[in-house]
Amino acid sequence: MSNYLSRFLLLIFALVTQITVNAQFTDDFTDGDFTNNPIWTGNTSNFQITPTFQLQLNAPAVTATSHLVIQSTAIGNSQYDFYVRMDFDPSTSNYAKVYLTSSDSNLSGSLNGYFVQIGGASGAVDDVSLYYQNGTSKTKIIDGADGTVAISPELDIRVVRDMTGNWELLIDTAMNGAFISQGTAFHNQTTLSSYFGVFCKYTSTRSDKFFFDNFIVSGGPIVDINPPLVDSIVVKSSTKIDVYFNENVEQSTAELISNYYVNNSIGNPYSNTQDAINNAVVHLVFGTGLTNNTSYVLMVSNVKDMAGNVMISQSLPFTTSFPQSANYGDVVINEIFPDPTPTQGLPDAEFIELVNNTNASISLKNWVYGDASTKVSLPEITLQTTDYLIICGEDDTALFTGYGIVLGLSSWPTLNNGGDNLGLRDAANNLIDTVAYTSGWYTNADKATGGWSLERKNPKSICSDASNWSASNNANGGTPGVQNSIFSTITIPFELITASILSSSNIEIVFSQR
Repeated sequence: MSNYLSRFLLLIFALVTQITVNAQFTDDFTDGDFTNNPIWTGNTSNFQITPTFQLQLNAPAVTATSHLVIQSTAIGNSQYDFYVRMDFDPSTSNYAKVYLTSSDSNLSGSLNGYFVQIGGASGAVDDVSLYYQNGTSKTKIIDGADGTVAISPELDIRVVRDMTGNWELLIDTAMNGAFISQGTAFHNQTTLSSYFGVFCKYTSTRSDKFFFDNFIVSGGPIVDINPPLVDSIVVKSSTKIDVYFNENVEQSTAELISNYYVNNSIGNPYSNTQDAINNAVVHLVFGTGLTNNTSYVLMVSNVKDMAGNVMISQSLPFTTSFPQSANYGDVVINEIFPDPTPTQGLPDAEFIELVNNTNASISLKNWVYGDASTKVSLPEITLQTTDYLIICGEDDTALFTGYGIVLGLSSWPTLNNGGDNLGLRDAANNLIDTVAYTSGWYTNADKATGGWSLERKNPKSICSDASNWSASNNANGGTPGVQNSIFSTITIPFELITASILSSSNIEIVFSQR
């Protein structure tokens, strides 16, 4: 073989390779066939080529879905162009989807990919939008302008994606080359594709009224050459840490305990489990407990991503702050608003406020708050150190969101204006705080008539009777979500007042507080 011929064959090979990468496929159906050159597969019996060389849905007159797919790995630096016409006004029962990328050839099932939806709403709302599908869950990432495909749509559509995951969706309803952007978004949850395809959802009267044409798909697969990195770590408890990587990681190396180590004599975890849903998360469990409010370093190494890239070893400093069990007085009822009318500025709704008195976070999950007649179990919520939590009725939640952290209860223990006995117990039924207030605690007859809260003077004082409470001095009538207006660090002394011998077997002791 001559040198000239060798160079010629190498040139041809290079050109073919370039075409394969930059032009995944084109199809305008002018050959009158969609089963060859290129090959579309799927519900082939439900489609045909029209005399004007367009791909047409021609399915039996029943309510159903039909799809076709073609092999395509285009997702990196890619552009997708196509024409769509529907001879009807779209609805929730009649619309089209064009899958730009799909991990599976069955577009009716579970898959990973991106698709453009044309219609699917009703009336003036119907638009062209870009979605991400993970399994059977669908997320809209670009919301097109409402009404663009409300009436018998016919248009050209273009979607552009760069190598990092920036998307742009454009439409041309005049079909004159003047595309109008429908928005941009960054999204790179999946970087793999195996198929491109069309999907039609229709009722019996629309089973032959979908048309597609002029497919041009260019681009190529994304070659992952970047090793995984740990984005963050979350300390869940004294023995559990969640490690978040910046991409999905390979299970065997992610679950190898020798790839993780914590200093200060904690060592390797005794078990690692990759999250079943999010493969970028690994749950670590340690045999030696971490000390709260303490600094540590987690070292992670040798974990691979799905492309086989091995991570560079990372040392990740962190400080523990996880929920701890509470003792009496660690969380207290700090403010009570039993009679909001007439309002002085606060919402016209009852609330109480809790405050975390400790230097650690405390989980309130399954704690019970209530009065003598109504008890309510609290949901999963964690109070960080010195956090204030406003608790109110569920219907009043929005009224207090501007004041701080709010928890709305579906069953609200109504606060009696004249007085009530409130209690807070942890999940093990240990008493954490109790307050038996009366309207006399206001020490102000005008404020006792309504619109003013009762505030605790010193939340760290064990005293919870009238001596540690009074009416708010804030002009709005109270201070939900912030330090009380009558806040004081003065501790009311707890002392023995008298001790009296009542009989040969009875002594009466009187203290200054309950």
